[in-house]
Amino acid sequence: RLSQDDASGGVLFDGYPRTITQAEELAKIAQVSAVISIEVPDDSIVERIVGRRMDPETGAIYHTKFNPAPESISQRLIQRKDDNESTVRTRLSAYHEQTSPLAGWYESQGLLIRINGNQSIEDVGNEIISRLSN
Repeated sequence: RLSQDDASGGVLFDGYPRTITQAEELAKIAQVSAVISIEVPDDSIVERIVGRRMDPETGAIYHTKFNPAPESISQRLIQRKDDNESTVRTRLSAYHEQTSPLAGWYESQGLLIRINGNQSIEDVGNEIISRLSN
């Protein structure tokens, strides 16, 4: 897939690689020019995910604290069953064990760009663009 014309200007991988072994395999077939790590403390991640709600009629996503739904639809909102603290913390633990070491591996190659994820979505996006442009 990477050899097709639409990938000639570059590609973005989201959530891959997850391990150093996968990163080493990727390096055999593609030149990695930058790795973005959006850094958010675990407690903030838990708060963001546990408070997430979805409107089953429209698919719109809301948050109990950061983006409350209008009162008129709040009763119909649902929470995904895996959006609970226990599941989120288990996933975070797996991330810290398996994926977190990858940051150091890319950092040692001068490829890692750490972004403060405790900013607005717009500010995170602007910082990524700015850092990639340098």
